[in-house]
Amino acid sequence: MSIDTSVPTVSEQREIDRANSSGKQPVVSVHGLWLLDSSWDRWAGLFEEAGYVAVTHGWPNDPIDVAAARADPDVFAGNGVGDVAAYQQMIIERLDRKQAIIGHSFGGVLVQMLAGRGQAAATCAISPAPSRGVLPTRPGSPGTASVSRATSGPSTAPTARRGVAGTRMRFGRAE
Repeated sequence: MSIDTSVPTVSEQREIDRANSSGKQPVVSVHGLWLLDSSWDRWAGLFEEAGYVAVTHGWPNDPIDVAAARADPDVFAGNGVGDVAAYQQMIIERLDRKQAIIGHSFGGVLVQMLAGRGQAAATCAISPAPSRGVLPTRPGSPGTASVSRATSGPSTAPTARRGVAGTRMRFGRAE
Protein backbone atom coordinates (compact mmCIF):
# COMPACT_ATOMS: atom_id res chain seq x y z
CA MET A 1 0.00 0.00 0.00
CA SER A 2 1.45 3.36 -1.01
CA ILE A 3 1.11 6.43 1.17
CA ASP A 4 1.53 10.13 0.47
CA THR A 5 5.27 10.72 0.88
CA SER A 6 5.02 14.51 0.74
CA VAL A 7 3.81 14.64 4.36
CA PRO A 8 4.98 12.76 7.46
CA THR A 9 3.03 9.80 8.77
CA VAL A 10 0.91 10.39 11.87
CA SER A 11 3.56 8.86 14.15
CA GLU A 12 6.34 10.88 12.49
CA GLN A 13 4.34 14.08 12.93
CA ARG A 14 3.94 13.22 16.63
CA GLU A 15 7.74 12.91 16.90
CA ILE A 16 8.22 16.25 15.14
CA ASP A 17 5.68 17.95 17.41
CA ARG A 18 7.29 16.41 20.50
CA ALA A 19 10.74 17.58 19.38
CA ASN A 20 9.52 21.11 18.61
CA SER A 21 7.65 21.48 21.90
CA SER A 22 10.59 20.15 23.97
CA GLY A 23 12.91 23.08 23.28
CA LYS A 24 15.79 20.59 23.22
CA GLN A 25 18.39 19.96 20.53
CA PRO A 26 17.04 17.27 18.19
CA VAL A 27 19.12 14.26 17.20
CA VAL A 28 17.68 12.66 14.07
CA SER A 29 18.58 9.02 13.34
CA VAL A 30 18.40 7.66 9.80
CA HIS A 31 18.33 3.87 9.36
CA GLY A 32 19.98 1.91 6.59
CA LEU A 33 18.66 -0.58 4.08
CA TRP A 34 16.47 -3.44 5.32
CA LEU A 35 16.00 -1.85 8.74
CA LEU A 36 13.25 0.15 10.36
CA ASP A 37 13.24 3.25 12.56
CA SER A 38 12.91 0.97 15.59
CA SER A 39 16.54 -0.11 15.03
CA TRP A 40 17.49 3.20 16.69
CA ASP A 41 15.35 2.73 19.82
CA ARG A 42 18.24 2.03 22.20
CA TRP A 43 20.27 4.95 20.86
CA ALA A 44 17.25 7.21 21.08
CA GLY A 45 16.98 6.35 24.77
CA LEU A 46 20.64 7.21 25.34
CA PHE A 47 20.28 10.56 23.56
CA GLU A 48 17.13 11.35 25.55
CA GLU A 49 18.94 10.53 28.83
CA ALA A 50 21.74 12.89 27.76
CA GLY A 51 19.28 15.78 27.37
CA TYR A 52 18.53 15.69 23.63
CA VAL A 53 15.24 14.92 21.94
CA ALA A 54 15.44 11.88 19.65
CA VAL A 55 13.66 11.72 16.30
CA THR A 56 13.69 8.28 14.67
CA HIS A 57 11.55 8.41 11.56
CA GLY A 58 11.33 5.96 8.71
CA TRP A 59 11.65 5.98 4.96
CA PRO A 60 8.80 6.43 2.48
CA ASN A 61 6.31 3.57 2.76
CA ASP A 62 8.18 1.82 5.60
CA PRO A 63 6.05 -0.88 7.23
CA ILE A 64 4.86 -0.22 10.76
CA ASP A 65 6.94 -3.02 12.34
CA VAL A 66 9.20 -6.00 11.64
CA ALA A 67 6.27 -8.44 11.37
CA ALA A 68 4.70 -6.32 8.62
CA ALA A 69 8.07 -6.07 6.85
CA ARG A 70 8.49 -9.85 6.92
CA ALA A 71 4.94 -10.35 5.66
CA ASP A 72 5.52 -8.06 2.66
CA PRO A 73 9.24 -7.44 1.94
CA ASP A 74 8.38 -5.93 -1.46
CA VAL A 75 7.26 -2.79 0.38
CA PHE A 76 10.95 -1.79 0.51
CA ALA A 77 11.23 -1.76 -3.30
CA GLY A 78 10.64 1.22 -5.51
CA ASN A 79 12.29 3.99 -3.48
CA GLY A 80 15.23 5.63 -5.21
CA VAL A 81 18.09 7.29 -3.33
CA GLY A 82 16.78 10.73 -4.25
CA ASP A 83 13.27 9.82 -3.08
CA VAL A 84 14.52 8.67 0.33
CA ALA A 85 16.80 11.71 0.75
CA ALA A 86 13.93 14.05 -0.19
CA TYR A 87 11.66 12.31 2.33
CA GLN A 88 14.29 12.64 5.07
CA GLN A 89 14.74 16.32 4.21
CA MET A 90 10.97 16.90 4.30
CA ILE A 91 10.88 15.48 7.83
CA ILE A 92 13.84 17.43 9.22
CA GLU A 93 12.76 20.71 7.64
CA ARG A 94 9.70 20.54 9.91
CA LEU A 95 11.90 20.75 13.02
CA ASP A 96 12.20 24.19 14.62
CA ARG A 97 15.86 23.74 15.58
CA LYS A 98 18.64 22.66 13.26
CA GLN A 99 19.38 19.10 14.28
CA ALA A 100 22.28 16.72 14.55
CA ILE A 101 21.78 13.80 12.18
CA ILE A 102 23.22 10.34 12.54
CA GLY A 103 23.02 7.47 10.10
CA HIS A 104 24.40 3.97 9.74
CA SER A 105 25.33 2.13 6.56
CA PHE A 106 23.09 3.45 3.77
CA GLY A 107 21.61 5.83 6.34
CA GLY A 108 25.18 7.20 6.65
CA VAL A 109 25.17 8.02 2.95
CA LEU A 110 21.80 9.74 3.33
CA VAL A 111 22.99 11.93 6.23
CA GLN A 112 26.05 12.91 4.19
CA MET A 113 23.73 13.97 1.38
CA LEU A 114 21.57 15.95 3.82
CA ALA A 115 24.61 17.61 5.37
CA GLY A 116 25.74 18.61 1.88
CA ARG A 117 22.37 20.32 1.45
CA GLY A 118 22.91 22.33 4.66
CA GLN A 119 20.30 20.37 6.61
CA ALA A 120 22.28 19.66 9.80
CA ALA A 121 24.06 21.40 12.65
CA ALA A 122 26.20 18.25 13.01
CA THR A 123 26.45 14.98 11.12
CA CYS A 124 27.66 11.50 12.07
CA ALA A 125 27.88 8.78 9.42
CA ILE A 126 28.62 5.41 11.03
CA SER A 127 30.20 2.94 8.60
CA PRO A 128 28.48 4.62 5.65
CA ALA A 129 28.06 2.62 2.50
CA PRO A 130 30.73 3.64 -0.03
CA SER A 131 29.69 6.40 -2.36
CA ARG A 132 30.75 6.97 -5.93
CA GLY A 133 34.47 7.66 -6.35
CA VAL A 134 35.57 5.92 -3.14
CA LEU A 135 37.30 2.69 -4.05
CA PRO A 136 38.98 0.06 -1.86
CA THR A 137 42.76 -0.25 -2.24
CA ARG A 138 45.73 -1.97 -0.59
CA PRO A 139 46.75 -0.83 2.90
CA GLY A 140 49.56 1.74 2.93
CA SER A 141 48.97 3.04 -0.59
CA PRO A 142 49.57 6.78 -1.07
CA GLY A 143 46.40 8.85 -0.70
CA THR A 144 44.58 6.41 1.56
CA ALA A 145 42.42 7.17 4.56
CA SER A 146 41.87 4.63 7.31
CA VAL A 147 38.32 3.95 8.45
CA SER A 148 37.78 1.71 11.48
CA ARG A 149 34.74 -0.27 12.45
CA ALA A 150 34.05 -2.51 15.41
CA THR A 151 33.67 -6.18 14.52
CA SER A 152 33.07 -7.84 17.89
CA GLY A 153 31.32 -7.37 21.22
CA PRO A 154 31.93 -4.69 23.83
CA SER A 155 35.34 -4.31 25.41
CA THR A 156 36.03 -4.77 29.11
CA ALA A 157 37.79 -1.43 29.49
CA PRO A 158 36.37 1.90 28.32
CA THR A 159 39.53 2.76 26.39
CA ALA A 160 40.22 -0.69 24.93
CA ARG A 161 39.84 -1.17 21.19
CA ARG A 162 39.36 -4.89 20.79
CA GLY A 163 37.99 -6.34 17.61
CA VAL A 164 38.68 -3.33 15.40
CA ALA A 165 39.38 -4.00 11.76
CA GLY A 166 40.95 -1.30 9.59
CA THR A 167 39.63 -0.66 6.12
CA ARG A 168 41.65 1.35 3.62
CA MET A 169 39.87 3.49 1.07
CA ARG A 170 41.38 5.41 -1.84
CA PHE A 171 39.68 8.53 -3.06
CA GLY A 172 39.53 8.77 -6.82
CA ARG A 173 40.83 5.74 -8.70
CA ALA A 174 41.75 2.16 -7.87
CA GLU A 175 45.42 1.15 -7.78
